[in-house]
Amino acid sequence: VEPQASTPGPLPDLTGDDPAYLFFTSGTTGVPKGVLGNHRGLAHFLSWQRETFGVEPSDRCAQLTGLSFDVVLRDIFTPLTSGATLCLPEELAVLEPARLLAWLQEERITLLHTVPSLAHSWLMQPSGPANESLRWAFFAGEPLTDRLIQGWREHFVRCEIVNLYGPTETTLAKFWYQTPAQPLPGVQPVGWPPPQTQALVLDGQKRLCGIGE
Repeated sequence: VEPQASTPGPLPDLTGDDPAYLFFTSGTTGVPKGVLGNHRGLAHFLSWQRETFGVEPSDRCAQLTGLSFDVVLRDIFTPLTSGATLCLPEELAVLEPARLLAWLQEERITLLHTVPSLAHSWLMQPSGPANESLRWAFFAGEPLTDRLIQGWREHFVRCEIVNLYGPTETTLAKFWYQTPAQPLPGVQPVGWPPPQTQALVLDGQKRLCGIGE
């Protein structure tokens, strides 16, 4: 019997302010709280990252993040909205520091998101030849240091490094800083807000700070 083609059902009418996802904060400042993100914020970030860094169908993007963290939205939707390939490790052992570098090489990964402490643990492992496939590495969640940048570039010789910053409440990231060839000493800046957004520095009374304050 020939399978019958199914008729797609009607899609809901969505606006930018409609809910898109729900994630909980880690609770480092108290009790974890739920953050309801909307389609406008998610679409803004994905469009910005895709256009700014030239993510395209030839890219191969690693998904290394647990499903309980909002960062997973970057891992999954950046490639899928760009026509790129989303690469998922077939077994948990691949995520161990001793295996991860080899997996990135085997899968010819060109783009990944991670946190500095994990990246440091990978670089502590014995490694093979330098990786020439990775072209973008996005770090977030922890301070990014010049020492890690220098170690990373010794292994990933063609890779550009971007520092992202933003709490769960601001949808993935609201600051970015592309590290120069010679990084600044110590911890790197969080950088600047992407287009169509503002970064405001407030005091303890939630008032705008003055220049140099």
